[in-house]
Amino acid sequence: MTTKRRVIFLVIAVVGVTLGVFARAPIWELVHRKPEPKPPELKLPLPSKLVPTPRDIASPHLAWAEKETERVIDEHIKALDGFFADAKRNTRSFAGEALGWGSKWRLIADYVPYTRGGRHEAFMREKFEEYVFTPASVEHAISQVVESYFQEVKSIEGAMLVRIKADLSDFSTEYPIATFDKSRVEQLYGEALQNAINAAKNDATVDASLLVTSEVLSTIVLGVLRQVAVELGVSAGILGTGAGAAVETLGIGLVVGLIVDAVVSSIWDWYADPKGELAAKVNAKVDDIHHLIVDGSKTVKGLNSRLREIARERTRARETAVLSVMKTN
Repeated sequence: MTTKRRVIFLVIAVVGVTLGVFARAPIWELVHRKPEPKPPELKLPLPSKLVPTPRDIASPHLAWAEKETERVIDEHIKALDGFFADAKRNTRSFAGEALGWGSKWRLIADYVPYTRGGRHEAFMREKFEEYVFTPASVEHAISQVVESYFQEVKSIEGAMLVRIKADLSDFSTEYPIATFDKSRVEQLYGEALQNAINAAKNDATVDASLLVTSEVLSTIVLGVLRQVAVELGVSAGILGTGAGAAVETLGIGLVVGLIVDAVVSSIWDWYADPKGELAAKVNAKVDDIHHLIVDGSKTVKGLNSRLREIARERTRARETAVLSVMKTN
């Protein structure tokens, strides 16, 4: 080996030893590094999929249906407001007929001996029904409001069933109703609702008849109109014979008689012919009738409160029926 090679070899050896000395510690630490401490972990099991109860699913939809059935009462009652407003537009024309000569001579003729009476009464009734309203028109208006409300309730309940069925789509195995078609759901609901109504009849605190919509329409109308007639009072002098027709006219004939009395009390002012004053009195009576029919009084249960009673009872039966259908196997 030449001197030059020895020098090169020596330099390489010195460099290698130096690198080994300085790199030893990092390499040693890298190879023999202690693991950093790791705090303990708590691994909980994954939450299982909880199946909601029928009440959990139904509650928001039942609450929606309850709110809607209450809301549409106000909408239907407003229809009667329009009916009576239209009636009042013609009271001045009616007052003109009531204070005209045709009315006055009939009233006088009724008191002529040996002549038939009742001509003035018949004339006044005819003109009032021609210009203001007829007993049949009032009865029909209230009947339409009640019937329309019941149809609206059924429509709301149909929409409620669709909403519930949609919520059940993820739980078809737990709730068989989710697999039924719309007609089948409505059939099951109808049967369950009737069962709830029948069960309510055994509860002395519940007027179960309010739940059976097909049976109570005429009862509601008749009850309202009869109570209104009694509240307003009846003139036995002018329309005493009209009381016999009260059942057929649902009491409105007696109310018409009360207004005729107000007209006759003004007829004796032959020369002033105060149509405006008389029209105002008739309007006030029409307002009284309107208010009693809709809102009632301390002794009269108005249509508004009757429909709200129905809504409350229907809400109870609806909840029972829905929960029953959701558990159907």
